[in-house]
Amino acid sequence: MLRIDVLRETPAFGRSLALRVCFALWLMVTLPLVQCSQAQDDKPAESLPNKEGKSDTSIAVENALLKTLETTTLSAEVAGRIAELNIQEGNRVTAGQLLGKVNDRAVLLQLQQAKTAMARTRLKHESDIELRLTQTRTEVSKNELDRAVAANQRLADTFPLKEVERLKLLHQTNLLEVERATHDRQVGELEVQQAEDQLRTSEELVERHQIRSPVDGMIVTLHRRQGEWVEPGTNVLQVVKLSRLRIEGFISASMAANVNAECKARVTLTQGKQKFQREASVSFISPEVNPVTGQVRVYLELPNEDLQLRPGMRAEAEILVPSIEP
Repeated sequence: MLRIDVLRETPAFGRSLALRVCFALWLMVTLPLVQCSQAQDDKPAESLPNKEGKSDTSIAVENALLKTLETTTLSAEVAGRIAELNIQEGNRVTAGQLLGKVNDRAVLLQLQQAKTAMARTRLKHESDIELRLTQTRTEVSKNELDRAVAANQRLADTFPLKEVERLKLLHQTNLLEVERATHDRQVGELEVQQAEDQLRTSEELVERHQIRSPVDGMIVTLHRRQGEWVEPGTNVLQVVKLSRLRIEGFISASMAANVNAECKARVTLTQGKQKFQREASVSFISPEVNPVTGQVRVYLELPNEDLQLRPGMRAEAEILVPSIEP
């Protein structure tokens, strides 16, 4: 009876044991995979060797997007009709390049008048004829007075008293003429300065009628066309600086403390089938943390002297920092 009962219970016991063995095998296979995946998710950065052979940490920049660093809208400074605007959207311009101008014929006439007044004032001031003439008259009158006084000392009444008094008065008058000529030359210096100020004012007024590019860049928008009337503050065109661009992205707030303005970054940008490699530098790290994502905004600046990069391109960027101790 005992042998028969054991045989009857054996199949149920075998099935239970098989289930336990299968569950144990499943745990042995699945648990290492879960731990490995969690370890990879928790890994904050990748350690890479730098140029000096030292180990650097690479911090990936998420949602990196290439943008313009400087966009300038040029506005009219004076009221008038746009006389020249010989540019189109897409034209590349250089800093200081004349892009157009508001009608400036009247101010050009004022400038010419200021130049003429400046030349006349300077020529008058540089001439010392009047001063030398009064100095010569003074010397002559002094000699005449000295001779008359000396003659009367040798022989009384050689020159009547009235004549001596006249010579004294003439000499004093000539001395005053010298002082006046000297004073006129000092006033002439101020007149020259005033003429120079008027000339600079006229030149500044002419410059205000001109529209010049403040940076090297590209014309992206024309708000007004040649022949249209503008008022002070009216937007005329927009210039985008392309020689230096900015990448905006996000990094983990826990890694932001290790990033500073001295850090460099490696950037890969793709346009069609072309890929561009650039080295960028960190220019800004936001002090604010996004409460939802736990990330902070960062700015990277990179050169674009060859103008191959275009704002709006998606970028892959990684910031290199010294190795972070766990």
